[in-house]
Amino acid sequence: MAKRLAKLRQVDLAEWRKWWKHEGRDGLNALLTKEWDPLLTKEWDPVGADVPEDEYEGYALQLGRLLREDASAIDIATYLAAMRVESLGVGPDPDNDLRVAHLIVVWYERVMGRAS
Repeated sequence: MAKRLAKLRQVDLAEWRKWWKHEGRDGLNALLTKEWDPLLTKEWDPVGADVPEDEYEGYALQLGRLLREDASAIDIATYLAAMRVESLGVGPDPDNDLRVAHLIVVWYERVMGRAS
């Protein structure tokens, strides 16, 4: 797994889990829904199913683990691409997956803070 260049402040696992439960999960899920959204849940609801706001929450959990393990944007894009094609059954979009992966890494670095 490629490592990011930015050095983040060290957070113990208990503190990280608390952050994830109270802020991280919802923040990442919102970012996925706003920026990634391969199912177009914001724009398209062909059967009137009212796709839930937490449609991508299961993916956010795995992404949180990857971020905690210092995954790079490429690692995250690879995961997003696999979820897009294998789990959601939609066509590939590697440019968008990489764009969103960079946004996720920047978001995580901002909320977790860089080490001084």
